[in-house]
Amino acid sequence: MNKKIEEVFDLLNVFNKKYNIYNCQIENSTFYYNTMISCISELILCKSVFKKNKDLVEFLSKIFGFSFPEYVTKNKTLILGRTIRYFSELEDIEEIKNALNKLYEVISKIVNDGYDKTQLTWQEVIDSIDLSR
Repeated sequence: MNKKIEEVFDLLNVFNKKYNIYNCQIENSTFYYNTMISCISELILCKSVFKKNKDLVEFLSKIFGFSFPEYVTKNKTLILGRTIRYFSELEDIEEIKNALNKLYEVISKIVNDGYDKTQLTWQEVIDSIDLSR
């Protein structure tokens, strides 16, 4: 890892210790939290991947088991906020790692299988992923 990036994560660890941002108190766990939040934020806000909030909500429901009140589903920013809050409140670092693995699998499927929104629906992408793990 780049030296400057390591310094940033070291500072984030100190910041987390001081202000208890994430519930997990395992040393150097902020890397996993920040990676998860960064990746999920990019995916949620990507309008070329999720043109409709309905598709995004379905994705989050099937991959992570999320459910949102009706008013939240109408606003991407609210969906993002609720999702970030959920992950930042997890205490078990293994849950974060499992979520990262699921997210990695989804992103890999999109990139490597050449997701073409004119050919595949989100339902087909989600169905092709083994969620039983």
